[in-house]
Amino acid sequence: AGQIDKLRLGKMLGALGIDPDAYISKERAVDLREQMTRCQASENTDTCDERLEQKDINADSIEFWNNEKTLQEMTKSLK
Repeated sequence: AGQIDKLRLGKMLGALGIDPDAYISKERAVDLREQMTRCQASENTDTCDERLEQKDINADSIEFWNNEKTLQEMTKSLK
């Protein structure tokens, strides 16, 4: 999980209060790769970076995020 912390995806997990280890254990490797690719290809990286600076982000307000549905479901299932 240490490597994912350096990525935008890892930072978003942290901002949403999702444990990276729990995330990695729940998602299939192919899905993880797809989510990372979607994140890197995003046209919203500036918005994403600005929001990530705020640290605590509500899962209901990540419409700019390419993986929003997956992360919203994950925040609900881990609570």
